[in-house]
Amino acid sequence: MDSGAGWSDPDAAGVRSRVLPARSALRLRRQRRRMDLDPEAPRLWPAGWREMAIEWVRGKRDRARWERVLGAAGPSRATLAHHVLDALLEAGWIAVDEVRDARGHWSPMSFEWIDRERSAAALGLPDAAALRRDIDAAASTAYRDPRLAALADGLAGRPAALALRRFAILQALDIWLADGRQGTRRQFALAASGDTKGLADADWRWLDESVELSSLGIGVHTPGIWLRAPLRLHLPTGVLDLGSVGDALALTPATLEAVSVVEGAVARWRILENRTSFEQAARARGQVDGVLWLPGFAAPWWRTAAIALMRRAPAPVRIACDPDPAGIRIALAVGAACDAAGLAWRPWRMRAEDLGALTRRKPLGDYDRAELARLDTDPQARCRFAGLIDAMREGGEKGEQEGLDFRP
Repeated sequence: MDSGAGWSDPDAAGVRSRVLPARSALRLRRQRRRMDLDPEAPRLWPAGWREMAIEWVRGKRDRARWERVLGAAGPSRATLAHHVLDALLEAGWIAVDEVRDARGHWSPMSFEWIDRERSAAALGLPDAAALRRDIDAAASTAYRDPRLAALADGLAGRPAALALRRFAILQALDIWLADGRQGTRRQFALAASGDTKGLADADWRWLDESVELSSLGIGVHTPGIWLRAPLRLHLPTGVLDLGSVGDALALTPATLEAVSVVEGAVARWRILENRTSFEQAARARGQVDGVLWLPGFAAPWWRTAAIALMRRAPAPVRIACDPDPAGIRIALAVGAACDAAGLAWRPWRMRAEDLGALTRRKPLGDYDRAELARLDTDPQARCRFAGLIDAMREGGEKGEQEGLDFRP
């Protein structure tokens, strides 16, 4: 802002003024400001003044119309607003544009921050430049788990404090997953924040809606693999005939680890992410096929136990997940485990046609778009899911398995 010629001598408060162009000679305009900034001024202000100044400095623009500022303050705080305007002006933090009415009275029209970031820091708010540096550093973090990279991408453009808090959660979660840890919410919160209650409810919802807490090794109960298959499992205590059960059942990792021999065969191994779809397929196909429920981004113990079982009764594997970006990532993770075990696999009901057949679809969210961009450059994802990826990108929508029929 120009502080050269055209300014008057300073008044008793050190404020200068200059004439501004006006549309009418009868409606004069002027600008007032102090040429030096006093960063210590807030220490002498009443608490109410500081609170209102903080409201203003948090605005999205450097210039604010006085009419709107007064409207936001309301009648009960109009006098306070005038006091704060004068205090900011006399501290050199703002320049005020005024207009003179027919009676010769000057009234504010707008004000502009001289150095908003410096003013915010003087009021005790976080240094915006430092926050941006911290966010840039956190955003460049490399994650060992690909799910977390997409979650981090989805934090772009979010409020600084929220983004930094969640970047820290993701970094702690990456360590948790790399160490293969299991535990309760409170145990993870302690690991992530040093406090068993250190994560907000909104942060838990964010994690659970994106990747499902159970798949992160964060839960409450003893985990189990839900399945139905025409197999007989030999255990130290006897033989468990899965074929004698007319519905699905759950087996703990310890039970599956204790299996010494598997009798029988399956035509296909069918792995389904959605619980309702799994139960539908298990009832319809479980007498011939092995049907497993995949709890979202399956934890390492699930993949280890499921692969061990399927290797003892080898058959082609079909993986069905939600036709959405997260579903593709989930299917790829399980598919990679199948590849490593020598089990041939392919997607099931995860084509563009399946997404289009759904009567209800949802718009892609921030996480979905970030994940979709990553999948679009992943050769394995393009090889297996090119049609679905293109359909989601072009249509901007995703789907859920519940709308598909897995009985045939």
